[in-house]
Amino acid sequence: MLELNDASLMAMLQDGDRKALQEIYRRHSAFLFSYAYKRLRSWDDSKDMIQDLFLNLWIKRQQIYLKGSLGAYLTLCLRNKIIDSHHSRTVRAAYLLGQMNENTERDNSTTEQIGYNELVQTIQKGINKLPPKMQQIYRLRKVEDRKIEEIASELDISVQTVKNQLSTALKKLRLSLGEYIILFIVFFFHAN
Repeated sequence: MLELNDASLMAMLQDGDRKALQEIYRRHSAFLFSYAYKRLRSWDDSKDMIQDLFLNLWIKRQQIYLKGSLGAYLTLCLRNKIIDSHHSRTVRAAYLLGQMNENTERDNSTTEQIGYNELVQTIQKGINKLPPKMQQIYRLRKVEDRKIEEIASELDISVQTVKNQLSTALKKLRLSLGEYIILFIVFFFHAN
């Protein structure tokens, strides 16, 4: 099957040839996984996304009509799946926030406190995953509200190093927060 082009493979796939699906997977899965991982930063989520993509390719094989390359088509489908995934996480977080606000009006603080505690635990887990020096810098700045210059002086490092460490810490925390990012933003700005 190595000599078959995309159109031939798709024709075989549409006829129900599983070997065509295996060949398409062999040719494209490594790139697609890399593409997904760069955007999701999760091995398991990327693997699941690729499996789902190829399952849908098999299920919808008779409805697919390629105008360009198969690789471009698969990449576009994967991109849309990733966008949908991010969108559904955002919607889910917004829904949770709405539920918390609605419940807060009914039940003054219990539900909000549970949501807040869950958010705090998630943030704490993210902070605990940071390298020790980065954790220390993050805690000095965000928990103890120390100035960047003070931190640099106390730790005997440059101001730029402190800024770089804080920037990296925030990026890592954003990734670890996933669907809680909207709640984090709301609580962070609401608290300040």
